Amino acid sequence: VILDEITNNCLSLLQMRLTRAHIEVECDLQAHAVLVNPIEIQQVLMNLLINAHDALVEAATEQPYIHIRARQKGEATINIFVANNGPAIANEHLDKIFQRKFTTKDTSGSGIGLFISQRLVRKNGGQLTVRSNPTETVFILELPRYSKESSHHSQISMK
Repeated sequence: VILDEITNNCLSLLQMRLTRAHIEVECDLQAHAVLVNPIEIQQVLMNLLINAHDALVEAATEQPYIHIRARQKGEATINIFVANNGPAIANEHLDKIFQRKFTTKDTSGSGIGLFISQRLVRKNGGQLTVRSNPTETVFILELPRYSKESSHHSQISMK
């Protein structure tokens, strides 16, 4: 699956919301291909983008942005970075952020979005992590890179 197709689908669905909030969105995906279920990874990206939007809007961040970029890591992995300049996630929350029913949102959060996202990424052979500081929060999706060899191996293991 070509990563920019998944990302563009998400951004199309959220375009009006992001435009109304004056959030600058920048993508640098370099047409990487990943070996994943596109619907599940689209759900993960949608959740990360909605969370970023909500954090930026709630904090009334000046010159808000969401940057999405992908980089190859070694031969078998693609890292996708979803960054925003909203408020930092408190250090004491970083260990809990992917736990079921944990939320940093005042009233609108159910606490299952990142929990489900983490599970979906793991189901697709990847990892989802976060790092946060006062100027930027970055979620990192580490996903298996598509190659002819990985595709062949995947077909063999599904039989």
